[in-house]
Amino acid sequence: DWGFDYLKYDNCAIPFDNETREGSIGRFQRMADAINTVATSESRTPMIFSLCSWGWSQVWLWASTMGQSWRTTGDIAPEWNSLASIINFNSFLTQATDFGGRNDLDMLQLGNGDLTHEEEKLHFTAWALMKSPLFIGTNLSAVRPDTLDVLKNKEILAINQDDVIGKSISPFRWGINPDWTSNSTHPAQYWSGPSKYGTVIMLLN
Repeated sequence: DWGFDYLKYDNCAIPFDNETREGSIGRFQRMADAINTVATSESRTPMIFSLCSWGWSQVWLWASTMGQSWRTTGDIAPEWNSLASIINFNSFLTQATDFGGRNDLDMLQLGNGDLTHEEEKLHFTAWALMKSPLFIGTNLSAVRPDTLDVLKNKEILAINQDDVIGKSISPFRWGINPDWTSNSTHPAQYWSGPSKYGTVIMLLN
């Protein structure tokens, strides 16, 4: 037993450090190799390896050869502008997510800051349906009942944890903006995607 089953590896000391003298890809590969070597030698299941380079070097194009998730943007904040910016950026990367690995939209902010209940619902729904890893980032001992209800939504969680379809939903109409427009304050509004339960639709209004 590892004692833990998830490793997030931050890409510090850019462009290279004085110990390994490797760039981020080299150091991520070094860690991936170490995880697999130990797992193989001791007949263990490899831990989940999460790469955190904050979207640098187009990590979504190559990270699935090393790990199971990868951060695509800078750090999240518990405010709507941050959430909208992350949704917008990831709306152009949805093809990278499948069972082989997932875009990581960063830790959930429900229960933090001054997010409204509607913003919390949208936040949780978007992260779940885009198949991001879902990590609760608030103090559960002090969380509001309505926030807890959102986090426990079984229907939304079931789509995130779909064991047949691993793909993210994707935009099919941008709505307020012309299609394929990048707008960090007004991301695409109309989304859809497959699931084992049928077609999933998400509307950002």
